[in-house]
Amino acid sequence: MALWLGLWMLPLVVGGATVLLLPARHRALPGYVGVVATLLSWVGALGLLLNLGLYSPAWVAEATWLHFPTVGAFTVGVYLDTASLLLVLAVCTVALLVQVFSVWYRRGQAHGRRYVGLLLLFQLAMLCLVVAPNLLQLFVAWELVGACSYLLIGFDTHNPKAARAATQAFWVNRVADVALIAALGLLWAQ
Repeated sequence: MALWLGLWMLPLVVGGATVLLLPARHRALPGYVGVVATLLSWVGALGLLLNLGLYSPAWVAEATWLHFPTVGAFTVGVYLDTASLLLVLAVCTVALLVQVFSVWYRRGQAHGRRYVGLLLLFQLAMLCLVVAPNLLQLFVAWELVGACSYLLIGFDTHNPKAARAATQAFWVNRVADVALIAALGLLWAQ
């Protein structure tokens, strides 16, 4: 099980680190590294689905992240059931399509390393969101997804439309954050 988990998370981390360490003169290479990392992640997700099966019982793995004597332990981990397995595969499939399209769309443009790195971080945050075993991890992953959205939407800093769209996405996410925090507060109180 741990092998399959590593196969859909680890390529994104290794791919992101590789992309950021590439020399700036390589304009096309970061896109291909992103495609390979995302393809490996997709293969790992498919292997995980085939290994666990579509109707398997829920599988949970957690480790203590922070521990406070008065509040208790905050954990980080993975919760896999049929719905989350399908969402993992959906996230990896859409991310693969986006990475392939980005290689074509951004061909010859500068800052490819940062763009591909943000796409890989976005995918990793989405995966952490859909497999979150607790509400704190869900909230942290949600915030990371929102930050990546803002940075990717406003990536073309010379385009005023992109800057306006990024600002609009930022404020829409803040409104959603208020609703999410209120819902988390109600759940915590119960």
